[in-house]
Amino acid sequence: MKLLAWCEEREGFRQFFVHAMTKLTPQPGDFSADRMALLDKEAGRA
Repeated sequence: MKLLAWCEEREGFRQFFVHAMTKLTPQPGDFSADRMALLDKEAGRA
């Protein structure tokens, strides 16, 4: 299973293998209002 998420280090979307995650540190922020625009951009539709 993969997780599509924004990568602050690379300033872009990346796919992460969930089974390979060893440490997760949630950060403040809420992208729910921009979710469709972000996904459209990633899919090349924007």
